[in-house]
Amino acid sequence: MSVDYSLIASLSAAGNSVGHSCHFYETADDLARCVVPFLLAGLIRGERCLWVVAPPLGAAAAQSAMAQALSDLDARMDSGQLEIIGAEEWYGADGGFDADRVIQGWLRHEAQALAAGYSGLRITGNTFWLDTPEDFSSFADYEERLHQALRGRRITCLCSYCLPRCSGGTVLDVVRNHDFAMVQRNGDVEIIESATSTLAKSRLAEELASKNTLLNEIHHRVKNNLQIVSSLLMLKSPAFAEPAARQAVDDTLNRIHAMGLIHGMLYREDSGHEAIDFADYVRALAEHLVFAYGVSERLAVQMKDLSRPGEAMVPLDMAVPLGIAVAEAITNAIKHAFPDNCSGLISVSMGHDGEDLLLSISDDGRGMAVNQGARPGAGAGLSLIRGLVAQAGGRLEFGGAPKGGTHLIFRMKLAAYAAAFNSASRGAHSAA
Repeated sequence: MSVDYSLIASLSAAGNSVGHSCHFYETADDLARCVVPFLLAGLIRGERCLWVVAPPLGAAAAQSAMAQALSDLDARMDSGQLEIIGAEEWYGADGGFDADRVIQGWLRHEAQALAAGYSGLRITGNTFWLDTPEDFSSFADYEERLHQALRGRRITCLCSYCLPRCSGGTVLDVVRNHDFAMVQRNGDVEIIESATSTLAKSRLAEELASKNTLLNEIHHRVKNNLQIVSSLLMLKSPAFAEPAARQAVDDTLNRIHAMGLIHGMLYREDSGHEAIDFADYVRALAEHLVFAYGVSERLAVQMKDLSRPGEAMVPLDMAVPLGIAVAEAITNAIKHAFPDNCSGLISVSMGHDGEDLLLSISDDGRGMAVNQGARPGAGAGLSLIRGLVAQAGGRLEFGGAPKGGTHLIFRMKLAAYAAAFNSASRGAHSAA
């Protein structure tokens, strides 16, 4: 049965959440196939890595195993990012083991790694040199002290134990002193969590659930408060005799609706993330605006090429200004692109251009000269849209409309957020 060792790399890449883990192996091949992905994950994350080796995998064999997975191994070792050292030198495995000296050595290496600009320290050591029950007992005390010393540190540690050399009591002691254990037998990998780690995760899950409940309640109250403000404006609206004043109230109501719709979606989705599916949001917002301005009989809004569900998750701090910008763009088209009650089409599309998210809003109306703001009423609206898009971390561009009219493009840099969001989502699904 083949083993997917990417599991080991993904677990070991989680940083301090699994800062002190252990690994039981049977053969030298088992050992290499666990430790190599563990170290590769650290190198990719910009950490300094230290591998303390012992039989059945010595320094030469360990370096050969790393070379098969890393094309620039020599450069990494020459720069000091990766170091391979013998257990007898590091642990004093020849009978001079000193727990305090070893722990202080790890902490000193962490300080040196951070001072050199690395993001942290990643360490792994093989305990094959442990021989007698006294050796294992002494090392168990060391592991317990190390487990406490690593808390809050930027150190990720993997301790390797040869399973055939461990008694049942030793295995229990080892598991207890680590966040989790990986056991390799007959090509299979099994993950065992310590009771302490399980309890900590349970408490963390409870705190997270409480936080999500509070956030949902906040979003619900914000949405309700925005609805109250809208109701008050609607009650006062008949008192404004001037058409311009009435129009300003209507525009304000639609902006409030754009914000309220975001908080409503966050409250309903209960996703555990401060983000909304912006494609769904744009659909709902466009439908509301066409209805609110009473133009559904002569203006059609076409949704095309919108991202599939989950592909355009936008965080709250970006969604609010971007949502108002979308509302302004559609409103501008409704109010200014089609004079004399003529009919027309407003198109909204969403897609990707490399690592950018593109949101396009176009119409087949009378168009405008962008530089001169020739379309009446469009100049102030464009300035507002440009400012809102910039606030959301993007920029406003103008594209060519194939049948005349106006074509606005919101270009957003979402790659970094999308990666984090997707990673968090996968973790939530795995935990479930």
